[in-house]
Amino acid sequence: MPEHDTAHIDAHQHSHHHKHTLMASIACGCFSCYAQFTPDEIVEWCDEYQTTARCPRCKTAAVIGDASGHPVHQKFLERMRSHWLPHK
Repeated sequence: MPEHDTAHIDAHQHSHHHKHTLMASIACGCFSCYAQFTPDEIVEWCDEYQTTARCPRCKTAAVIGDASGHPVHQKFLERMRSHWLPHK
């Protein structure tokens, strides 16, 4: 992977206020616990407008969907976690 690849950093903008993107996704992933799931498994939303998802497994607001244009496989989620949640 090229050193200048910042996709895992750019993807963070798709982890909040993103209900419309998640509902258009086929698969979602959590960059806290690496769980992968479908949008219909999301049952908790945590911001004042109820548009930021909580992971159905670990309850962390660290969810992205594939409709964002970013992958949701474990390797990508690991890169996101190491950047955004380095102390987990």
